[in-house]
Amino acid sequence: MKAIVFGMLFIGLTSLGYAQELNNEAKEEETQEVVLEGVTVTALNMDYLEKVHDEVTPEVVKELENKAARFKIKGTPIYFNDVGPYEVHFSNNKGNIIATYNRKGKIMVSSEKFKDVASPVAVRNSVYNEYPDWEIKSSVYLVSYHYNKGVKKLYQFQIGKDNSKKNLKIDMDGNILN
Repeated sequence: MKAIVFGMLFIGLTSLGYAQELNNEAKEEETQEVVLEGVTVTALNMDYLEKVHDEVTPEVVKELENKAARFKIKGTPIYFNDVGPYEVHFSNNKGNIIATYNRKGKIMVSSEKFKDVASPVAVRNSVYNEYPDWEIKSSVYLVSYHYNKGVKKLYQFQIGKDNSKKNLKIDMDGNILN
């Protein structure tokens, strides 16, 4: 009886040892990407991020926009399946976002305002070229997003020289709008 038990134990342990080894085919499969034909997996608010983010978006702005995009309205106590829209406020030390979500959790509209964040070179150069002896006193970066209409971005600057002040609105291409 002992011989049978030890024999079964030996066979069982031996088979476990072989189960842990990977053959060459399995190793190759680990590095391959799995592609499912006809299936596209994207984040719910990826279109929002693609429209509001670009290469010159300040990092502090991107962080808050990412937080708004990842927010799951369905996990909140105020969520009801057949009710909507939901308005959610996000803020950090530089600004805030007011995002409106539909009942599925998609951002439909957002209004964003950030104070004294780094402006793109084209925007700064536009101010310095048009008003060479003036100093930038303050800046506000505004983003307005609508899922059907796209995104509008602009900077508002208050510039000063001696005792004079001037308010400017500048688009992302550096065009002074007023």
